[in-house]
This record gives sequence, C-alpha cells and structure tokens, in this order.
Amino acid sequence: VDARLGVKVAVEKLEDEKRTRATEMTKEKEDNARRLAEERALEMVRKQDLIRQLKAIEAVPISEVEKYDPTTTAGQGLLEEMSLAELREQLSVAKRRQEQATKDKRHEIVTAKQKREELLISKAANITRIRDMANSQAAQRRVKTKSDQVSAAATAKRGREDKMLVLHDRLETKHELYKEEQLRLAAEEKAIRFEQTKQAAS
Repeated sequence: VDARLGVKVAVEKLEDEKRTRATEMTKEKEDNARRLAEERALEMVRKQDLIRQLKAIEAVPISEVEKYDPTTTAGQGLLEEMSLAELREQLSVAKRRQEQATKDKRHEIVTAKQKREELLISKAANITRIRDMANSQAAQRRVKTKSDQVSAAATAKRGREDKMLVLHDRLETKHELYKEEQLRLAAEEKAIRFEQTKQAAS
C-alpha cells in the first residue's frame, strides 16, 4: 500500500511539474510575442520618422538640384520596405545633398552681389569720366569764347549738363541699390523658409 501511495504521489508530482512547465512555456511565448510586437511597432515609428524627414527635405524648393522621388529609391523600392539602416543612410545622403545645394545657392548669391557692385563702380567711374570730359570741353569753349554773352551761355550749358549727369548718377545708383535690396530680401526670405521647414521636420 505504501508503495502504491508513493507511486501515486510521484505521478501527481510529475503531473504538477508538467503543468507548471507548460504554464511557464506559455507565458514565455506570450512574453516573447508581446516583446516582438513592441519592437516591431517601435521600429515602424522610427522608420516613419525617417521617411518624414526625407520627405521634408525633398519638399524644400532648391533650383538646379537633382530631384528624387521621396517614396522610392533607385534599385531599392519603396522607402517603407527599407530597413532602419537603409533609411538612415538615405536621410544622410539627402541631408548632404541639401547642404551642398544650400552652399551652392549661397555662393551664387554672393557672386551675383559682387558682380552688381562691380557694375555700380564701373558706372560711377564712367559718369565721372563723362563729367570730367564735359568740364574739359566747357573749359575749352570758355577759353575760345571772346564775348561775355557766349561765355555766359557756355557756362549755363555746362551747369545744366552737370546737373543732368548728377541726376542720372543718383537715379542709376538708387535703381541698382533697390534691385540689390530686393534680391537680398528674397534670399533672406528663402533662407528663413528653409530653416522653418527644417525645424518643423526635426
């Protein structure tokens, strides 16, 4: 009787251990499944954030820069199908392209401004040369003039010519400065829009 009782106890103990092990394995599987689902969800969030940053960079209008489709990549397919590492590399490439385009545009603006300044200087020098020439010619006319009437007329003419040249000089300078200011304001507005877009993307 004691032997049979011992066997029964041992069997029950073994069954309890099996049930306990089965319960532990089920819980372990559930924990693993839940953890895997959480990791996949987190990865999806990260991927969507990277894709959003890529699309935000592409949305900034920069001329003379090679465009690319923000939803696909050559030989790689949809961005949503790429891994996090591939998306990070795509974002890095896009940022480098954006930075280079911005640098090129800034250089273009500076070069254009320098050319405008050189043109203004050249025009001012030309106006001075014309004024000097007019003064010289007027002086020669005064030397050759024998009568006070002719001399007075020549002097009046020279005065009118000087005023016209000065007025022309002022108008030209104001016009060029206005154009330069408009270009500068447009460049600043564009830079502000770019920074706002980049901040919104971040």
